[in-house]
Amino acid sequence: MKVLNVMTGLVALLFLLTACKDEGNDIKNDEMNQKVIFQFEYENFAWGHQHVGWFMNSSGYVFCYNLPDSWTQCDAEGFISASNMDFNLTQIDSICCFIDKIELNAKIDLIEKAAQGEITEPVHEMCDAGIAVYAGFIYNPSTEMYKRILLKQVGDFRVDNTSPEAVALFNWLDTINLRIFDY
Repeated sequence: MKVLNVMTGLVALLFLLTACKDEGNDIKNDEMNQKVIFQFEYENFAWGHQHVGWFMNSSGYVFCYNLPDSWTQCDAEGFISASNMDFNLTQIDSICCFIDKIELNAKIDLIEKAAQGEITEPVHEMCDAGIAVYAGFIYNPSTEMYKRILLKQVGDFRVDNTSPEAVALFNWLDTINLRIFDY
């Protein structure tokens, strides 16, 4: 079963890296060619281990993962190398959905402004609920690093990005999350 999951992840990653351009759509995302634009991640260690989430790339593909074998987190400043992000992408196990490029372009434009938002101090709200993080990413090709832009964290501790753009992105990503996980 583990071999099947690894093979499925590798096939999905290969698809991610070799997706064809659609000449009829806005070319901004094709030129961007960013492997990860948005991410949702939920992890909980109470009553067992849960670790699920998804990545969205600049072409609008949303790739899911569930209980990855190994994982590399962003550092304390929110940075992760492209090679570590690529490693995390090998843990995907399915294509969850596809987001229209026109809709995605409008949301990508909000990430830079969301990056300027004030991040609140963590507020303890629950116990044993785990942590769910909604984030955008800005990739710097010269350093080969991704910068995670926290949009919102919920669960045991709530952390908010107070920019209007972050709030709008969180609301949009949450609708995608509801569609994927069908709560």
